[in-house]
Amino acid sequence: MLDSLCVTPVIRKLRHVVEWVGKDWEIDVFEDDNAGLIVAEIELDDEDETFDLPRWIGPEVTGDTRFFNAALSTHPFKSWSVSYAELVADKSAQAIKQILLT
Repeated sequence: MLDSLCVTPVIRKLRHVVEWVGKDWEIDVFEDDNAGLIVAEIELDDEDETFDLPRWIGPEVTGDTRFFNAALSTHPFKSWSVSYAELVADKSAQAIKQILLT
């Protein structure tokens, strides 16, 4: 049944749950064609809730559709022509620009 319902190719990732200052972070380490991509996610009780960011957290990617599972299935990370380090540096630079422009 899953074969007929799932988007293919299937995205494989190893999920780690890490507790940090009373909150659970889900850290997905992607495999196969998305190997090298690591995404962390936190569930909040309210969108305005404040929380401590671990020093290992990277830039915000919530609104970036490239990171959606459906997008990663059809356009995997290996086809982005960018390393993880370059991606993080670029996203950080974009975030800084956004802060400076507002």
